Amino acid sequence: MPRIPGRSTAEHIAEIAGKLFYSEGIQSLAVDRVSDLAGVTKKTLYKHFGSKELLLAAAVRGESPLAIRDHPGDAGERIAEVFQQLIHFVSQPGFQGCPVLNAAAALSDVRHPARLAIKEIRLRRRAWFRERGVDLGASNPDVIADQLIVAFDGGLSACSILRSRAPAHAAAKTATMIVRSIDLERDGASEAGGSRRSTAA
Repeated sequence: MPRIPGRSTAEHIAEIAGKLFYSEGIQSLAVDRVSDLAGVTKKTLYKHFGSKELLLAAAVRGESPLAIRDHPGDAGERIAEVFQQLIHFVSQPGFQGCPVLNAAAALSDVRHPARLAIKEIRLRRRAWFRERGVDLGASNPDVIADQLIVAFDGGLSACSILRSRAPAHAAAKTATMIVRSIDLERDGASEAGGSRRSTAA
């Protein structure tokens, strides 16, 4: 695969590994194959990554089809779009489950570099959901973040097990209800504040 101008050798190798990982899964990451597709020697590959474990971690950190891609709109619309990305991902022809979940299941050592990379991805997604909870005015954005990450991860996991897109649609509806609950909570607080001010007057 041709290198994108301006990319370093390490970035190019990681890009190739990431594309293989996210299109074919953990079993596709044979060092020989990655080096061949990247147009480098195995010696060069190991010079930049040191081990197959570190190469896999770089692949996991690559361009995931589930990476959050922010879109214009208010916080509720941005959350909804993330769940639409999930639906699109599980609706792809030949969907064989989430490669990240499959890799996590295959890697029993919690200290494996790729397992740590997977944890980083999940923490970044949770942090993004928490920020949107703050934007929406949630009284407890941490709870909202946990609810949304459970909906997202649960929907993805169920789709991977059942090979069905239905859980992703259910997760999107759940996210809509979570956002709506914040709106109701905020509206209720505003009405209660207005009532107290009227009574005091």
